[in-house]
Amino acid sequence: MSRPLRYIPTDRPSRGRDFVIFIVLVFLALGFVAIGQHRQAYVAQQVRRSVLYPFLRLHGVFEQHAVTMDRTRRLEAERDSLAAELSSARQTAMEVSQLRRVLGLGALDAGGYVLADIVPGQPRVGASHTFVLSRGRADRVDPPVGVLAGQGIVGVVRSAARSFAIGDFWTHPEFRVSVRTQSGSAVGIVRPRQAEDGRWIMELEGTPFQEDVRLGSLLVTSGLSGIYPAGIPVGTVQAVSEVYAGWAKSYLVEPAAQPEEASVVLVWLRPVAPREDSTAAADEGPTAGTQPMSGSDG
Repeated sequence: MSRPLRYIPTDRPSRGRDFVIFIVLVFLALGFVAIGQHRQAYVAQQVRRSVLYPFLRLHGVFEQHAVTMDRTRRLEAERDSLAAELSSARQTAMEVSQLRRVLGLGALDAGGYVLADIVPGQPRVGASHTFVLSRGRADRVDPPVGVLAGQGIVGVVRSAARSFAIGDFWTHPEFRVSVRTQSGSAVGIVRPRQAEDGRWIMELEGTPFQEDVRLGSLLVTSGLSGIYPAGIPVGTVQAVSEVYAGWAKSYLVEPAAQPEEASVVLVWLRPVAPREDSTAAADEGPTAGTQPMSGSDG
């Protein structure tokens, strides 16, 4: 046999106590307003250090946890993307190696990369377009050479000492990089440009007038200058910027990598060109009747 449910009244006789608490809070608020801004700041500081300290500390922990989780999710997505690109690049490298072997060509040296910590805004205070790297000539960093992150181009190294290097982000007004579309149908030069809202974007210049670049096309480095390796993402075409009647167009480009998000980067170690064998003539020795020339290069 089930017991009948008892009705618990919700209107407990605590209205008088609640009214007293309300009146006390009102008087406290009025007194807090009347003591002046200086004392208000002092009281607020003491309350934050005593009563509210555990709650503020807990809030900071949760906020830091949220930032860490967001960064972890981005790193996982970047890792998955890099793993897919690495798998495709390995297959392509294998096919290229086999083709060069069939044609009797030597092995292709694409260079390598070295990890480096990047510190923005150095060495001069306020130089927001510059950075310092934790790697230098001792690590085979040979400027000018490209700096990139997982998403794409970050900047370029301009000078290097033994243990560190100095460079410019792609936001630097003098930055330029030669690019092409992935299909190779269009080429041009990308430079930085400040948008109307104040943020830095890119602009593609030098595209032939008769060549239409599709919006959404990914631009990658062409590798022509020898400063950047070929095929590194630079940005995505967003809109037509200007049309120079009859001879060229320019496009607005959304950058692939943002400088403020870079903390660890890759510095390209360009391949060393093989030197020509110039020892054959030296092995023969000086010709009879001749004297070796002495002096120094100018």
